[in-house]
Amino acid sequence: MTTDVFNGIIKKNYTEDDNETSDAEAFTGHCDGCEYYTGGFDTMVKRKTLAAQITDDLRRKIANEYSPGDKIPNEMELAEELEVSRTTIREAIKTLCSENYLEIRRGRGTFVCENPGMDADPLGYSSIDREDLYEDMLEVTLVVEPVLARLAAKKAKPENIEKMSNINLEAHEKLQAYWAGEHDDVDQFRIYDLRFHKAMIECCRNQVVDRTIRAFLSDAVEWGEVWKRIDHEKVLRTCEKHHRPIVEAISAHDEDRAYELAQSLTQEIIDIFKHQL
Repeated sequence: MTTDVFNGIIKKNYTEDDNETSDAEAFTGHCDGCEYYTGGFDTMVKRKTLAAQITDDLRRKIANEYSPGDKIPNEMELAEELEVSRTTIREAIKTLCSENYLEIRRGRGTFVCENPGMDADPLGYSSIDREDLYEDMLEVTLVVEPVLARLAAKKAKPENIEKMSNINLEAHEKLQAYWAGEHDDVDQFRIYDLRFHKAMIECCRNQVVDRTIRAFLSDAVEWGEVWKRIDHEKVLRTCEKHHRPIVEAISAHDEDRAYELAQSLTQEIIDIFKHQL
């Protein structure tokens, strides 16, 4: 590898021995291994490789254009859109998979993870004593949920409210079928409840809330254990009683009403859980 200076730009030239591309490609920046230094000798700032830049671009696309569970374009489509090689795209996707932004489902494509960028156990539940964990989780929910509902009522946009309303309507229709004996898949309602609360988080339109509360909700194993230990029918009737009014309060931007309803819902769930201990 050699180093040249051109108009204040320090350029590293990778040779074939460095397993990289030519000087010309390195200078233009259209290679995976090139590095630039700008500002002369005194203020050298290392620019990212092209693969790292594309990885950053895809992170932003995931955050701004996709939702958890969405399928992203394939390698060829992304390469054409971003005007880079498929090798660069493949390297970026590999990095994003290792960071839990994306997951590859064989034969189906590449999808956005449920909680992009978060570890499988972001809060370290696996190292906590299980005896009191589930009750502790519900107590934290009692502190957090009403405040989220209030913030959602304050900041929700029409598209956020529509999404939350549609989830609630779909769950209501499935629940009526369940009461009528048309199916016995009670576990699907835990997924609907999770989707409902994540939609309320989106209504808050706050990036810190989105990341931290999603981390709290993300451990499906632990919340699944709470679900197993609770009277399903009592919980379903409680959610059925409160979810629609919560949506209506958020839609009306009635912050106090949203807070009160969310507090009442959470307290009733805790009472049901404690009654069975």
